[in-house]
Amino acid sequence: DSKDYVVLVAIENNTTFTVNGVSGGTDGKGRTVPTSLSAGSWFTYYFEDINYKPYYIESNNRLYLYHASSYGTTEFGMDILPPISECIGSKQLDFERPGTEASAFVIVPT
Repeated sequence: DSKDYVVLVAIENNTTFTVNGVSGGTDGKGRTVPTSLSAGSWFTYYFEDINYKPYYIESNNRLYLYHASSYGTTEFGMDILPPISECIGSKQLDFERPGTEASAFVIVPT
């Protein structure tokens, strides 16, 4: 079971998004991914259990993107991902859980 996921929270109505260039489709748990979200609505997108797989998330409107991860049954963490901007020098976000082989790369262009 995937222990890493992102929560996409729409700020504006008719927010469309893609994950790795795909609109809709299914996530790592085989759940149907919506093609758009209304302001205030959210969707949890579960990553596949594939080490070092990058995830490129793009939207037509601003949204909040939270990353959640767990290790075993006792450790859990969640954080909001900042926008990626050439102004602050970042072109991607990547994170890795120490002591495991699991990691993910999330790229969120602004």
